[in-house]
Amino acid sequence: MQTRLHQWLHNVTLHDPLEQRQAILVQIMFLALIGLLLGGAIVVFLGNLTLTLKMMLVFIILFNIPFIIVALILLRHDQFHNAILVATVSLIGMLSVLLLLVGVTSSSTLLFGFAIPIIMAGLLTGRQGIGIALGLSLLSVVVVSLLEKVNIPLVGMLTTDGDRTLSTVSSFTIIVIVISFFIDRFHWTFRQTLLESRFRERELAEMRESLEYTVARRTRELQRVLDEVQAQAAEQQRLLFENAQQREAIRELSVPVLPIAATTLVMPLVGALDSTRLLLLQERALHAIQRSTARYVLLDITGVLTIDSKVARGLLQVVQSARLLGAEVVLVGVRPEVAQAIVRLGINLGPIRAYSDLQTALRWLR
Repeated sequence: MQTRLHQWLHNVTLHDPLEQRQAILVQIMFLALIGLLLGGAIVVFLGNLTLTLKMMLVFIILFNIPFIIVALILLRHDQFHNAILVATVSLIGMLSVLLLLVGVTSSSTLLFGFAIPIIMAGLLTGRQGIGIALGLSLLSVVVVSLLEKVNIPLVGMLTTDGDRTLSTVSSFTIIVIVISFFIDRFHWTFRQTLLESRFRERELAEMRESLEYTVARRTRELQRVLDEVQAQAAEQQRLLFENAQQREAIRELSVPVLPIAATTLVMPLVGALDSTRLLLLQERALHAIQRSTARYVLLDITGVLTIDSKVARGLLQVVQSARLLGAEVVLVGVRPEVAQAIVRLGINLGPIRAYSDLQTALRWLR
């Protein structure tokens, strides 16, 4: 039950954010007023008054309940000010009728009841509500006091004190004016504070939106830069891969293996033979012998400019490794200057068979 009531109280949508905040409290106040009116009617009915007076007072009290309900309905239909004014006028009307029965002279306590609608109107509707509530209250007191002076029947029927009309009216007028002034100042201060708070909230919301926009823009820029970096990295990776492929192709082309017969392979060498090329020469020669049925490997060194002791040792290692696989290495294309350099350096090629050109070597193989 409590949960449903809580949901019902919060299920109100008003266009003014300030009124939206006040709506829950005002609804609770209206419901409390209805409860107080019902309780007051029960207390009056159980009192020691005459039956006629009881019925009259109960009717006056209960007559206000429909107006409070109408005010509650207006509030829930986004008519905040109209709802407060209806409730205020209803309460002032009830107090005025009770004042008419009791009389101004004997109603010092009842007069202070007018402060309730004045305070309610002042706090919730501002200066306009205070003006309406104050005007109706003063008009009610003055009219009742005048009717009491001319001895209208039923006016002041419960009066027991002496004539204190003037002093009571004067005191009431001063009190309600002072209360109205302070309520007006309080409402103005309260509303200014809330307006400043709403202004600060709007500023914070604008700053938050600006910050979110800046963050989103920077995020997009960073994402764009990141995409560019990733694209560059991918391009660099592709270039590195192509470069590796090209190096591998150059590496293979630097020591080619050409099968010219079922049992014969030719490896033409061009350029200087360093340690890397000698190792590659040995590796490719052995792999080629292993994959084929070659018995002879012709190393064509026509394009090699010089042969030193290091190159000679490398060639001997190729010869020895190939012999272990059952193949013979033949040196082809030894030019005169290369032969002179080998003799001058005292390099012993050992068991390597050598021929001046490829054609001579091929005739020998046949």
